[in-house]
Amino acid sequence: MDPTSALARFIRRVMRDTAFHGIYPATLEVDRGDGTVDILPDNAFRGVGFAKIPVLKGIAGTTENVAVGTRCLFAFANGSPSAPRVVAWEYKQGSATVRLDGGTASIARQGDVVKMAGGPGFVVMGTISGTMNVTNPSPPPATIPTPMPPGTNFVGTVTLPPYLYGQIQKGARRVKA
Repeated sequence: MDPTSALARFIRRVMRDTAFHGIYPATLEVDRGDGTVDILPDNAFRGVGFAKIPVLKGIAGTTENVAVGTRCLFAFANGSPSAPRVVAWEYKQGSATVRLDGGTASIARQGDVVKMAGGPGFVVMGTISGTMNVTNPSPPPATIPTPMPPGTNFVGTVTLPPYLYGQIQKGARRVKA
C-alpha cells in the first residue's frame, strides 16, 4: 500500500466533519417571504440545493425580501449538516426591501422633500434680508405708489402659522417602517 494514499485516507477521515464548520458562498433561488429561502451553493456543496433555509437576522424585528440571484453566505449551525443558515447577503443596489417591525410605509431620508402646511398664525420677530419683487397692489389707476422697486433689499417681520406639518413626498423605496 502506498504510504501517500494511506495518509490521504487518514486525513480525509479525520477532517470529514470540518466541511460543516465553514462559511460558503451561494446564490438565492427562491425567497419564500417567511424568513426562509432556497439557495444553490457554489463550491464545496456544488449542485446540492438547500430548501427552506432560515435566514439569520442582523437586526431583531426586521424582515427582508431579497431578489432572486442575489449572492449570500451560508453556514451550518453548530457544524450540523441538518442546520444550514443564511448568515449574510451581498450588497447589490435594489436587490432587497427591508422592513422594520413589519412596516409598509417608506422611510424618510435626510434631504427628502417635505410639503408644509400650517394653521392659525402667530407672530415671529426676526430679521429677514433678501431680494423681493414688488408689484403694485392697487388696481389701475395706482392710488398707492409701489414703495420699493423690484430688486430692492428689505428688512421686516414675518408672521408664521403656529403649527407646521410635513408630508414626505418621496421616501426610501426599499426600506419600510
